Amino acid sequence: MKKDLPKDKVGGVGKDVIIPEAQSVFQGADGVTSMVLDDSYDPNYNPSQEELVDYALWLGMEPEEDEPLMWIAREGLKSPLPEHWRPCKTDSNEIYYFNFKTGESIWDHPLDTKFKDLYKRENTKRQSGRQFKREIDEEVYEYLHGAEWAKILKKEEANQARKEAERKKKNGKDGKEKKSKSGLPDSLQNALNHAKGNKEPSSAGTEPLLGGTPSATRKAGGKFGALPLTPGG
Repeated sequence: MKKDLPKDKVGGVGKDVIIPEAQSVFQGADGVTSMVLDDSYDPNYNPSQEELVDYALWLGMEPEEDEPLMWIAREGLKSPLPEHWRPCKTDSNEIYYFNFKTGESIWDHPLDTKFKDLYKRENTKRQSGRQFKREIDEEVYEYLHGAEWAKILKKEEANQARKEAERKKKNGKDGKEKKSKSGLPDSLQNALNHAKGNKEPSSAGTEPLLGGTPSATRKAGGKFGALPLTPGG
């Protein structure tokens, strides 16, 4: 059910913090009317290879060369929003992120900058021959989300791993994906081909993957040169 929120309850330091339910409508201090979008966190969500490549390129990665670091792009697409942040849509269908505690609004996911920095840090290690992270771990969790989120996500990650192991056992498969001639998994190579405009499949019998972009709430206007809104003042 839609619900209008009092202007003095929407963001701002020292004011009450109200996190409205999805589909709720609120009005910022500048008069911009917005709707809160659904942002249910699903730890079992796995982005498509097209989404993965698209987001990796936006982070500044070279998906083929940086294949050992593609986990960073995957975690970026799966990452939940920090506390008090919600995706919102204006009445002109512009999507942005709003912090209901501080009143801050931005076009990009609040953690995008951290994922960019994480890639730069780990890629620098890799390029210099030093040991680098090949998967998300507790230290990365805390860097991205803080100690409390780290505990929650670590538990969800364990549950996801358990479910995946049960699925593989049930299907009697090792879960390993066939690789293309380039040495990359077929799905990743096909996504790269599609991003480069090459529709040829990576290996015989494998169809190219078509379409697909990051979800609307991960792909806000700032990536296309727009300016942030200021619904919270």
